[in-house]
Amino acid sequence: MKGRIFLLGGGLLLWLGIIAWSCSDKDRAEESKSAADLVVERIKSVEAEYVGTEKCQSCHEEEYGEWKNSDHDWAMQIAMDTTVLGDFNDTKVTLNGITSHFFKRDGKYFINTEGKDGNYHDFEVKYTFGYYPLQNYMTENEDGRIQVHRVTWDSEKNRWFNQHDELDMHHGEWLNWTGAAGTWNTMCADCHSTDLKKNYDPESDTFNTTFREINVGCEACHGEGSHHVEWVESEDYDEDKNMEVKSFMRMTAYLDNKQLVRECAPCHSRRMNIEIDDQFEGEFMDHFVPEILRDGMYHGDGSIQDEVYVYGSFVQSKMYEHGVKCTDCHNPHTSRIKGAKSHDKGQWVYDNTVCTNCHLKGHEAEIYDTPKHHFHEQDTEASQCISCHFVGEYYMGNDYRPDHAFRVPRPDQSVEYGIKNACNRCHEDQSAQWAADAVVEWYGPDRDINYTDALLKGRERDPANVKEIAKFVRDVSQPEIARATAVHYLSQTNDPSVVNPIVLALNDPEPLVRYRAVEAISTWSDEERVTYLVPRLKDEIKSVRVAAVRTLVGPIAQQVPAEYKGAYEQAMTEYMKSLAINADFRNGNFSYGQYYERMGDDLAAEKYYIRTIGMDSLFNAARVQLANLYNRKGENDKALERLEEVIEIEPAYGGAYYSIGLIKAEEQDFAAAEKYLGLGVEKGNDHPRAYYNWALAAQQNKDLKKAEKVYKMGIDRYGNALDLRNAYAIMLIQNQRFKEALVQIDAMDKISPNNPQIQQMKQQVMQMM
Repeated sequence: MKGRIFLLGGGLLLWLGIIAWSCSDKDRAEESKSAADLVVERIKSVEAEYVGTEKCQSCHEEEYGEWKNSDHDWAMQIAMDTTVLGDFNDTKVTLNGITSHFFKRDGKYFINTEGKDGNYHDFEVKYTFGYYPLQNYMTENEDGRIQVHRVTWDSEKNRWFNQHDELDMHHGEWLNWTGAAGTWNTMCADCHSTDLKKNYDPESDTFNTTFREINVGCEACHGEGSHHVEWVESEDYDEDKNMEVKSFMRMTAYLDNKQLVRECAPCHSRRMNIEIDDQFEGEFMDHFVPEILRDGMYHGDGSIQDEVYVYGSFVQSKMYEHGVKCTDCHNPHTSRIKGAKSHDKGQWVYDNTVCTNCHLKGHEAEIYDTPKHHFHEQDTEASQCISCHFVGEYYMGNDYRPDHAFRVPRPDQSVEYGIKNACNRCHEDQSAQWAADAVVEWYGPDRDINYTDALLKGRERDPANVKEIAKFVRDVSQPEIARATAVHYLSQTNDPSVVNPIVLALNDPEPLVRYRAVEAISTWSDEERVTYLVPRLKDEIKSVRVAAVRTLVGPIAQQVPAEYKGAYEQAMTEYMKSLAINADFRNGNFSYGQYYERMGDDLAAEKYYIRTIGMDSLFNAARVQLANLYNRKGENDKALERLEEVIEIEPAYGGAYYSIGLIKAEEQDFAAAEKYLGLGVEKGNDHPRAYYNWALAAQQNKDLKKAEKVYKMGIDRYGNALDLRNAYAIMLIQNQRFKEALVQIDAMDKISPNNPQIQQMKQQVMQMM
């Protein structure tokens, strides 16, 4: 008994020893941590907060001094004597038929001008926007909307001007300063202020927008500063450990070019938001979808056209490809180009220094920055690198912005495709052929083939180019944004051969290419969408998942396999959040309408389409969608009313004529159907089904000559369209023109070999003969 007790006691002592040893180990581990380690752990345990730019100044005087009076500093300011540049000294100007009166009262600034109701009112100026080369002025409405006036101060010429002088805008239009395009909360705010919260209430259609700092302060780029301040002000601050923790800030100086461009892109890009939380976490396309180089946004070669900012241009460039980043050329705090020589009210003058810092190395010293390369007189404007490689466009009336693709002038493309080129921007009195000949004389006849050649061919949407464009899409050495644009062009090329390259693009390594492939397939059949897009519900990039689930909303969701149900639900949550984020945009409401229509809730869909039109009276896509909804419900009078509105606003909108033609055919009014379907094609609604329906309407209208003419036109345009050839063959058979019918059947057989229906049709015709 004693022995057992002794053994038990010994065991207990042994366990106590182990416990004591273990505790001692833990204590030693804790003791091994330095005071700095413990401070870092404590700081990390609390969520960071904003401290304000003035707090940063106390330690970072040089950086603060560079930032002060920069474009970021002037991004937005409270209107006061030290910030308002415009002439408010009882000044009246009449522009585009509207008289605006600028004056001061009781120390405040006012503009008397036409309001949303078409009447004149006094509007108090609350804020300024920018300072050079122009300054905008903003007024606040009772609903929380802050509107940006289009009559703007020209800081270069010291005069008032209208940013849209070329447009005669009605006071109810979207682009008018009182419209949604002029709403700061929606269009501008998140990039002109720090830590902005839009706080839009869709039910009341009001805003309660807030920000930490009115302009773009330090923390807009470097993140919340409270952790950093606590760390560097602590008694146990360890300078060596500072590099390890990166001072609790986003230290952009340590980023490579792709990472840094990703940091700048949220504001310096034309993009759509899908996620507003933690925008600097994860990949860019987890939060945004950048615009591609499509029609209306960019010229055919990818050069800037609309106001698209910098990102879409720079990622096309060889500089981006070879590791150049924003801060190699720009001072990150002044935003100015390095190497500026003089300054006058924000106007900086440059020579070639910023370029030759990199391009005068080794053998290049004998080539660049000499007439041997640029063939112009040295030390003139024509000899500057930017004159040939950095040309741009004017936006907002007088704001010149260079194209950051740094492209090589290609006047030969101007000759073939009619696009702009750098040479003829200066030599306006000469032709593009003259410029192209000069390039051949200087540099020889051969031009390096690059992505611009593929883009220009892709924009033609010509089936003959599909093979070449498909090969370009697969070439991962080409810019991602150009390859994504090529997928977009393939999706609009009416030819069966586009299917395979678009499907292959779903597995591309770059998310923008995958996104555009998903978008392309979104109009395909239910079976094809389920087959190809369900796997994208598990894509690693949020925007691709959202695009995939958007195409699988509604009854089609029942076909999603069980193993993807969880992914579908997660992607749906992300999709609904993206809709809510964009609820104050016209496009956001249009997307809501499409969502509810797919879900079978026609009342909600109608509400959002009408709301979209209310936001932008010229947004005809919503009218067409609404007309289709009415037609599906059997309310053709309402459908036709909306489509006639479209034609009144936009007489060249071919799709509206086409839709009217289909409704007229449905109502058995084949004469009207023939007329409108023909107008649709004439106005640009050019696709195989358009010719098919037009020809059928002519047949039903007993206009067989016209029907045959239309069939031939369609077949000449889309030779591989089986439906067109089949319908034409049937018409020929009905009119006992069997030999001609066989020609069409044989062509169909070549397009779709061993098709039993075609073989049966051929046998029947042979028997008839």
